[in-house]
Amino acid sequence: MRLRLAIPGILVLCMTACYSLRNEGSIGMQSDKVHQVTGVPNHIPGVVIFKYRQKVNAANNPGTMPSLELNSTSTFTVEKAFNDTSSILKNIFIIKFPNKVSVEMVASELRKNRNVEYCEPSYVHKVYSTPNDPLLSSNKYFQQVDAYRAWDLHKSSAKVIVGIVDTGCDLDHEDLSENILYNTADPLNGIDDDDDGYTDNFYGWDFAGNNQNTLNEDNDPGIFSKELEHGTHVSGLVSSVSDNAMGTASLSLNAKMLIVKCAADDNGLTIFRGYEGIKYAVDHGAKIINCSWGNTVNSSFGNDIIKYAISKGCLVVAAAGNDNLETPQYPAAYEGVLAVSNVNNDDLKGTSSNYGRYIGISAPGTNILSTTYGNSYGLKSGTSMASPIISSAIALLSSHFPSLTLEQIAEKLKVTSDHIDEINTSYKGKLGVGRLNLYHALTKTLPSIHYQTLKYSTDDITVNGQTVSLELGIKNFLASTTNIRATLSTDSPGITLLDSIIFVGNLQSLETKKIGSFKFKIDEELSINTIVEFKITYSNDDGYSYSEYFNKLINNDYLDYSFNKITTTATSNGRVGYRNTDAALGKGFIYNSENLLYECSLIAGMSSSQLSNNTRNSSTFADEDFQTKLKVHQQLKSDTIAILSASFDDLSNNNGLKIIIDQKHKAFKGINAENYIIVTYSVTNTNNFPLNNFYLGLFTDWDISDNSNDLTKFDKTDKVAYAYAKKDPTVFAGVKLLNENLFANYYPLVDGMPGNPLSDSRLTKNEKFELISSGIKKSELGENISEKSDICSYLGYGPVLIKAKSTTSFSFALLAGNSLEDIIASGRNASKKSVYDEVMSNSKIQPELKTIFPNPVYNTGTIAFFIPESGRVSLTLFDPLGKRLQTISDQDYPQGLNHIDLKVADLASGMYFYEMKYKSYRKALKMLVIK
Repeated sequence: MRLRLAIPGILVLCMTACYSLRNEGSIGMQSDKVHQVTGVPNHIPGVVIFKYRQKVNAANNPGTMPSLELNSTSTFTVEKAFNDTSSILKNIFIIKFPNKVSVEMVASELRKNRNVEYCEPSYVHKVYSTPNDPLLSSNKYFQQVDAYRAWDLHKSSAKVIVGIVDTGCDLDHEDLSENILYNTADPLNGIDDDDDGYTDNFYGWDFAGNNQNTLNEDNDPGIFSKELEHGTHVSGLVSSVSDNAMGTASLSLNAKMLIVKCAADDNGLTIFRGYEGIKYAVDHGAKIINCSWGNTVNSSFGNDIIKYAISKGCLVVAAAGNDNLETPQYPAAYEGVLAVSNVNNDDLKGTSSNYGRYIGISAPGTNILSTTYGNSYGLKSGTSMASPIISSAIALLSSHFPSLTLEQIAEKLKVTSDHIDEINTSYKGKLGVGRLNLYHALTKTLPSIHYQTLKYSTDDITVNGQTVSLELGIKNFLASTTNIRATLSTDSPGITLLDSIIFVGNLQSLETKKIGSFKFKIDEELSINTIVEFKITYSNDDGYSYSEYFNKLINNDYLDYSFNKITTTATSNGRVGYRNTDAALGKGFIYNSENLLYECSLIAGMSSSQLSNNTRNSSTFADEDFQTKLKVHQQLKSDTIAILSASFDDLSNNNGLKIIIDQKHKAFKGINAENYIIVTYSVTNTNNFPLNNFYLGLFTDWDISDNSNDLTKFDKTDKVAYAYAKKDPTVFAGVKLLNENLFANYYPLVDGMPGNPLSDSRLTKNEKFELISSGIKKSELGENISEKSDICSYLGYGPVLIKAKSTTSFSFALLAGNSLEDIIASGRNASKKSVYDEVMSNSKIQPELKTIFPNPVYNTGTIAFFIPESGRVSLTLFDPLGKRLQTISDQDYPQGLNHIDLKVADLASGMYFYEMKYKSYRKALKMLVIK
């Protein structure tokens, strides 16, 4: 009888991870700041995993790492997650604290530490099987995957090690024990003989131990109850002993199994520390690692673990889950993992099986007979069964093809699988390439082609009517092939394919080649921020056909840009840094590689009942009163200046002001301009009456310091609202008012602090009007607050009179620097530079016709022009010889910046001129039409 020896090893921790599917068109990055925590998956209490940024030199000596301070608890310990010096894992640490302390609070505090790259709770995972009775006398899946013919060709995988990261295993099972890998270098003697940090790990390792509340790991991955038999069933499918006149068999016949237990003895349905289990398996010789578990959490720690496994030449095989959903599950959906879905004996998708583009292959997983606890056998169903069947097949193939990498073995399994889309019409392309055929995998010689790079003819596909070229870099992972063609397709109604077939020709094994170009046209009515799914099919006349998918964000209405030391995002709705609320779709405000901003939103109003904004509110997360009129676009970029322009309005807001706002971002090159950008809002009053007592300004939430211990102050002389860390400030950020002749309003707030409008982390419209109309509320906030101070502030102008049908401009400089002196000096330089602002200066002196956007024009272009006073404007179109073709417009326009759409559907490709006449002003510009 084996004894359970509770000999502690080094504590290592599990998490889930951030993946990068080949969805090249992700539309943005979600901030990790937490204002409200909802729907958090189950996790281990009292534990958070975090990773220091690469620049922090704490990998080899934890004593040298930056100090951590937590407001939520003073009782905590920090230790390295792994005794590993690899670049991927060396900076990962674990912080442990009392269970009563909120994990979300600790994680939220750590996220604000500028030395921390990421931090996450230690998530737990569920196993992916469903028991199903009665027992059957034999498995039908062997015939289904053509195993018998395959075994005639190859009958041994004894040198292949498969890691079983699961609920443990019945180590004494008659049909398993012979194929379990034992660590003879570390016998049961109380000594870590092999010096791997795990004492007496002869049978493997248990990362969860006896009790789910304590999770004390030990050296016995065996199980002692039927409730934990999930891992035993999985083990039998990977490598139950074959040709032993008992029980059942496995596709691998006799691969060795490294048992890694990650379920507690009192909870056989939950996987704790599964990602540490993967690392253990990698470090102890497993090249194939089976994970019949997962959840929906996509986080950074697991991504690092998967990258680590891949860097060691390993292949992780994972179940897709049993929720009958397309939602990606992890680890299955991480890049580089082979995700497996479940089909029944008739090759129909298993009733509960998940599906999606991330699935690599399908395998039988319904009513599968395998080993269970106590020398018994039983039926189970689910992707938990399909996954180890694939792992077992990979073991056999890797033994038969020792010269192939495991990445190539996975490709071989996929391209030789039996296609089942025709009988699963609702799930085409979402059950992997097909269902496993082991005999074909051993006998067929096929190529396996995938794209490696995508290159578009324009970096920003933002223009309706535009024609786009796409060049691919492809690679053939398997057998050489001839006469390959690539076909691009999409089901998106907003895309018209022009050149969709490319003849690639021959491809040698492991050859890479650039091909192109596909061409497609963006339709005129495509909605903004649309993610289009494209499909590429590689085929030849010999019967080879393989398809893969990628996504592309098209017609986006925000643009990231970098100039000097600042990286930020210009939007089409008035926000700066992020297009959406909750720090989504954008770069924030990055200074010297550090993001300092969580929110910068716009508020305009004359009362609480007549107010338009996109600042956080009291119900959802923010009001969305501004709608795009002209998408943000790069109006000018040179060696010395970058200008981005957009236009939006509040006309759909029933309680709005009926204004049109033209927004302009400006950034300048030069030593005196490297730490700021200028943002100008030119507000046009469309009403027939003036807007009295009008206020406009920016609500900003700067995140500067560790643990949100920031403060905010207002410099009345320079009209700068700035923020910095209370302790050892090294970075300052702020906003400066550039309109010297207008009144200033400044209102500092602390998120969650009683007695201020942001006490509940949200703002009503009454509170928002209080912000914008209270003058200088205080000169500072946060310095005398001892607890957490997540500061915010409002800075703006008002009251201002905007006459009927006229335009008034409001300009701000967003600043960053290493000291208060830095940002004050930058603000003063911004005041000098604001003379370049066309709307505030030159455009007020004289009218101006602007270059049509886009140029070239594909379907519709937008002509913008500025007039200093309201009056009649005539716009005329001419051909290259000066012949008048049409009057674009001839009518009265309000003072300010105006826009006109010009459709060119009836024009042939070529050069044209458009001319503007306004009083004595006359100017013509070129435009190029391309069809």
